This record gives sequence, structure tokens and C-alpha cells, in this order.
Amino acid sequence: MTYPKALFFGLALIAAAILAVGSGRDAPAQASGAYEIQGGGEIWRLNTLTGQVSRCSVTGIGEQPTCTAWSN
Repeated sequence: MTYPKALFFGLALIAAAILAVGSGRDAPAQASGAYEIQGGGEIWRLNTLTGQVSRCSVTGIGEQPTCTAWSN
């Protein structure tokens, strides 16, 4: 194989890999920007698209957390 052919096929392989990785779908939580950080009986909710933050407190096992309103 000549050098120009090898270079062409190498670049084509790299381009195909970039297209294959970029064509995957995001998970629903990632697409909406939702992100949660948990620890110590609290949950911090962060929307990575808007930058809004909310804090939730957990009072007991099996109970629903109580959350503050989203920041502006």
C-alpha cells in the first residue's frame, strides 16, 4: 500500500469513529440537564442546562424527600 492510500484510509477511519461516537443518543436525564448529588441525608439537584439548584432533605427510609424551589 502506498503512503497516500494509507494516509487516506487512516483519516477515513478516524472520521468514521468520530461520526459513530457523535451519533449516539443522550440518556433522558442528560438531555434534560438533570443531575443529582447525594450524601448525608441531603440531595442537591442541579440542572446543568439552566444552572438552577434545589436542595432536598430526606427524613426517613422509604419517605419522599422534601425539596426547596428551584433557584432563579
